[in-house]
Amino acid sequence: GHYRAPRGSRLHKGIDYETVKGSSILSPVAGKITKHGYCYGDDLKWRYVEVTADDSGQRHRLFYVEPLSPSAQPVGDSVEAGYVIGTAQAISEKWGDEMTDHIHHEILDTQGNDYDPADKENW
Repeated sequence: GHYRAPRGSRLHKGIDYETVKGSSILSPVAGKITKHGYCYGDDLKWRYVEVTADDSGQRHRLFYVEPLSPSAQPVGDSVEAGYVIGTAQAISEKWGDEMTDHIHHEILDTQGNDYDPADKENW
């Protein structure tokens, strides 16, 4: 899904990148791990990792990513761009074969405004 694609009554806040379950997912920026979260409140299998960029303070959230173990990479750890932050989950296991396995990348600033991850001039 592309940035701002319609999703029912809302718009897609990020972009999706096709993946294969178990693939290493890399941090897009140098920063700190600021959250290991859950994508769905009613299904705690599906995870995300948030990296807050050192230079801009923008939060890069990567959904459908199983974080590395908390002892290997706890919240607060610094990471470089390109550092492994987790592994891709197979979201088709939740939504069926019509859903292509992917990770979702969204960027939020300190006020919660979202930015197109494909436009690197914004980050």
